[in-house]
Amino acid sequence: MISKMDLTYSATFERFVQWKEQSNEFIDNDLNETETRNKIIDPLFKEVLGWGEKQIDREGHLNSIGYYDYIFSQNDNKFVLEAKREYVTFQMPVSRVVKAKTLKTKYSELYEAIRQGVNYAVPKGINVVVALNGVQLAVTYVHHFHKAAPDTYLFQSHEKIGDDFISFYNLFSPTSKIEDKLTGLLKIEENQILRPRPSFSTKILQKQDMPADVLQNNQLASFLGSIHDKYFAEIINDYELLQKCYCDYEGAHQYEKNIEYVLRDRAPRLSKVVEDIVSDDRVLEETAVTSEITDIRTKKKSADVFDGRFSESRNRSKMFLLIGGAGGGKTTFIHRFFNFILSEEDRVNTVWIYLDCKECAHDTNLDKYVYDKIVDELYEKYSEVLGVFEDKSVLRSVFASDLKKHNAALAFLKDDEREKEQYNIIMDIIKNKEQYVKRIFEYVQNIKGLSTCVVYDNVDQLDASLQEKIFLHGNALKERLRTTVILSLREEVYYEHENDKSFNFSDCDVFHIPAPKVLNVLAKRLKAAKGEFEIDDVLFDIRTSNGMSVTVKKLDIIEVLTQTFLGNNDNALLLEMISNRDVRESLKLFKRIVSSPNVNYDSLLTAAGSSSINSTSDRRVKYEELLRGLALDNRVHYSSDNSKLLNIFRINNDGFFSHFTYLRIFHYAQSNMNLTIGNLPKGFFKLKDMYNECFKYTVKDIDSFMDICLFLQKEGALINLKGTISTINGEDFIMLGPSGYYYLNYLKTNPYYLALVAIDTPIADQATADRIAGLYQRSLNTVDFQRNRRFIDIAKVFAQYLAETEAEELIALKNANCPNMDNPMFQIGDGIKSTLHETENE
Repeated sequence: MISKMDLTYSATFERFVQWKEQSNEFIDNDLNETETRNKIIDPLFKEVLGWGEKQIDREGHLNSIGYYDYIFSQNDNKFVLEAKREYVTFQMPVSRVVKAKTLKTKYSELYEAIRQGVNYAVPKGINVVVALNGVQLAVTYVHHFHKAAPDTYLFQSHEKIGDDFISFYNLFSPTSKIEDKLTGLLKIEENQILRPRPSFSTKILQKQDMPADVLQNNQLASFLGSIHDKYFAEIINDYELLQKCYCDYEGAHQYEKNIEYVLRDRAPRLSKVVEDIVSDDRVLEETAVTSEITDIRTKKKSADVFDGRFSESRNRSKMFLLIGGAGGGKTTFIHRFFNFILSEEDRVNTVWIYLDCKECAHDTNLDKYVYDKIVDELYEKYSEVLGVFEDKSVLRSVFASDLKKHNAALAFLKDDEREKEQYNIIMDIIKNKEQYVKRIFEYVQNIKGLSTCVVYDNVDQLDASLQEKIFLHGNALKERLRTTVILSLREEVYYEHENDKSFNFSDCDVFHIPAPKVLNVLAKRLKAAKGEFEIDDVLFDIRTSNGMSVTVKKLDIIEVLTQTFLGNNDNALLLEMISNRDVRESLKLFKRIVSSPNVNYDSLLTAAGSSSINSTSDRRVKYEELLRGLALDNRVHYSSDNSKLLNIFRINNDGFFSHFTYLRIFHYAQSNMNLTIGNLPKGFFKLKDMYNECFKYTVKDIDSFMDICLFLQKEGALINLKGTISTINGEDFIMLGPSGYYYLNYLKTNPYYLALVAIDTPIADQATADRIAGLYQRSLNTVDFQRNRRFIDIAKVFAQYLAETEAEELIALKNANCPNMDNPMFQIGDGIKSTLHETENE
């Protein structure tokens, strides 16, 4: 029976507004699943939409599947609702309509919730599944789940529900039929096309007998892996090696001007938050909530201005924020600062505690975790210095104020009884870790005369709500223990919350750690690795690809790597740009490349083993070998789903279905690198303006365009002025990122890259697809020289296809009266073809 509540649209919307205000009080309160249901989900469906209790089936059991959360049923109006706890954030695309299976890689939490709901719905004969975490909502049509058609309609937030409330009401009112309304919405979105979808053939990759086939590791992989794990992973505990390998700010390698520009660290140029921007040519001059950010330009024995600020604050409550890019060296700086840069006197007089917050989770009791770790660190690092854990007279001093309160009562006891009672008093306090740590810190500071510092590291690697909790905990801890606190954050997290009052950065000193250049990092670490081996250290019985056994000097292997990456800027630049100057990621890519069985060391190492190489160039692994190693790792066939290299010619479901959308975005961004809007840093432009100016005719709507840009932003191909990575909107200002610049200016015309991605690209001309497939098949079982010749042939065929496809697109755009048809972004295919032709004739 339908509720007697007023179920009209206007009355329901009024109740929704009230529910939204009430629900906002619970957001970010770490509600568990039961609380999310009781406080958010149940009120939405019962008190707002008017569903009656008898229409709701909760927590029923299906054999071999499990317990579903809700089934809503009113005659033919039925759906399964999969509820998630409020802090299980669904990362969502910007588009309203998506294909659920496309969410699997980038939006796994949302996909898993939908899939779980489908598993419950199918046995019940129900055709609609809803995934809801109290904030975000996905509605999936089960009939389309295993088909190619779009199947899911998204509401990304409470605000999105309000903005599209007519769709929400039509879907979920108990007087509606959700299946009909949902299929209507999906059909409307699906029909928004700008030109008919070409008849793309199956990817050549998918026609292979074993598309996911892998190669055996090359015999150097074990040795190279051991070298990487010691010298090219994060160096924290080996202080001697840390000293050898740390890259100071001075003497950083310089690339050409445009590369240096896109490789800039974000923080120094993000001096104003984007919310302040009102229009393209006017920026409000408001006082920032936060302090000025200072770069730390390290030298051999100096951390620049950070030295002085830290020393000034050593004996008082103070929080320092260290911000930098992902993998930019924040952790390494912290360990180097306390172990080397601090003067000998300051090191001796400072007790510092290191907390690795990657160990924290939502259900972690932060007080218990932090105080337990502090006690452990004090015991492991300062037991002998402090004597707290070994000397009972010291322990009496630590708890002197607590024992003093009991002096009168203790005076009645005999000596042995008095000592036992003192023990009981002390043990009762020790059981309260917060009080215990507080007493130790008071002893360290007041009796021993030492400074204290607690470091919260890797906070940036947690989700937003947990970061906030840890930041607030650190703020409270510095006052509770009257200590200095250092907290490290990624720069994008800092800027995302810069004006968030719950973070209150205004009382912090904020310092930025500039990321070192990858070339400098490799130079120091390869030098350190070389110092480990003697000239007679060898690897015996290394088999080349043709079965020949050779003995190779370990130093010669290091020399090959040194000359490959330090003797050729292009090779180091590949790591630098694809990793987006994330040093940690670049070192992972380095390992991926040098250990890949797709990199052939035969000629180099055979010659190196016999000491027959005299010229420097002979010892360099070729760029195309490194590119294959990076793209393929240990796989036989390239797949963009499993590669560190994007396929920039992939097709998006954007209504125009072009191979050139990514490259056109990169081209537009590069053409604006010298643009200055207001007092914004050079190179930034508004996303919405880019769409309106150049992409209205090639992407069906702004939401689809934002979805495409969000993907590129996550890959580092675009940079958001806010510093955010996982969110984007039309008002955001963005610029070309390092990897975007590299794909546009280096990879799009590289024949070996083109040959890789050709087999992963759906091709609209069957004859072309067949030619590429034939050439590719012949390349799989041939010697290196012939294989490379096949790759170049594949690239030429693919480039010809791209040029022809672009010509067809231009006809469609001309018929749609698209302006600016002479823009170079509409001549990309021709440019690729011409460049390949010129290269071959050189």
